[in-house]
Amino acid sequence: MTEITPIAEVSTGEPDTKPEFPGGQDGMIEYFSNTTEYPKSLIKEDAKGTVFVKFTVNTDGSISNVNAVKSSGHEEMDTEAIRVITNMPNWNPATKDGKAVATEMTLPIAFTL
Repeated sequence: MTEITPIAEVSTGEPDTKPEFPGGQDGMIEYFSNTTEYPKSLIKEDAKGTVFVKFTVNTDGSISNVNAVKSSGHEEMDTEAIRVITNMPNWNPATKDGKAVATEMTLPIAFTL
C-alpha cells in the first residue's frame, strides 16, 4: 500500500492559486493507488520508507524535473516513486495575476505494507 501525504509547495513568489492534481487530493490518492507497484523484492523484507520527490508543474500542467530529494533508504522505492510522478497526468497549473506559472512541488510518498 502506498500512502500519499499532503503536498508541500516550494515556489519562488507565492502564486495566487496553487497547482492541483486533476480531481484534487482524492484524485491523487486514487492515481497512486492504481499506479504504484510496491517493489516485490522489498515485500519479503517488510520494508517501509518515505521518498520525497521534487518536481515542476509547468505552465501547461505537465510534469518535469523529477528527482528524489530525500531517499527512502531503498533504491527500488525511490525509483518507483520517480516513475509514478513522471507519468502523472497534467495538473491544473498554479496561477499568478491570472496567468499560469511554473511551480516547484515536493511530494512525500510513503510506502507501507
